[in-house]
Amino acid sequence: MKLELAGLTKTFGSGVHAHPALRGVDLACEGRCIALIGPSGGGKSTLLRVLAGLEAPTSGTARWNGAPLPNDEDGLRAHRRRIGVVFQAYNLFPHLSALENVTLPLEKVHGFTPAAARERARELLARFHLEAHGMKKPAALSGGQRQRVAIVRAVAAQPQAVLLDEPTSALDPEMTVEVLDMLAELKAEGRDLLVVTHAMGFARQAADAVVFLAEGRVVEDGPAEPLFAAPRTEECRRFLAKVLKY
Repeated sequence: MKLELAGLTKTFGSGVHAHPALRGVDLACEGRCIALIGPSGGGKSTLLRVLAGLEAPTSGTARWNGAPLPNDEDGLRAHRRRIGVVFQAYNLFPHLSALENVTLPLEKVHGFTPAAARERARELLARFHLEAHGMKKPAALSGGQRQRVAIVRAVAAQPQAVLLDEPTSALDPEMTVEVLDMLAELKAEGRDLLVVTHAMGFARQAADAVVFLAEGRVVEDGPAEPLFAAPRTEECRRFLAKVLKY
């Protein structure tokens, strides 16, 4: 996955109520797994939503694997079909079973027949040790199971990339490990991942490139190990010293 951003801005509201979430983001990075880290409110989730085609930038340009991010509705719909998105709140349909949560978008968005959708869903649920939970509704699943079902749903149509916004933020340590192991396995099979995360161990070990954002700007970026071992900027050093203290 290759990202090239130039002067990317996103402002919510207008006039005295305007809130700039992205303030001229410039970035050129690539890798199988890219992690976005930084303090809360720094623009990570907004940047992910822009790259997912869910928010239109106010100004600037974004290129994904060399192609400009579409700005027309038909192009954005096609872009969204090529990627999977996972949010921190799971966004599973509460009235559907785990199996149905996976099959529904396969049928309605990606044109699978019902039989092919069920076969694909069952295959992935089994692969990620969820086969015993396929007929359960989200309320009957643990937080880690719900998040893994959401990830299965995102990868079921074999998207070009999976974008994840804080996929472990609401999970306890054991469930966090379940989800991060699943992401590492997806990366190992060749899936592109863009992950907003506070899980610094995962970012350091699994990411090829790390982007540190604060106050709506990219402060520092580069390969994971050098960035964690010897950050170049004082802002990144302070952040990592704080989050890695305990």
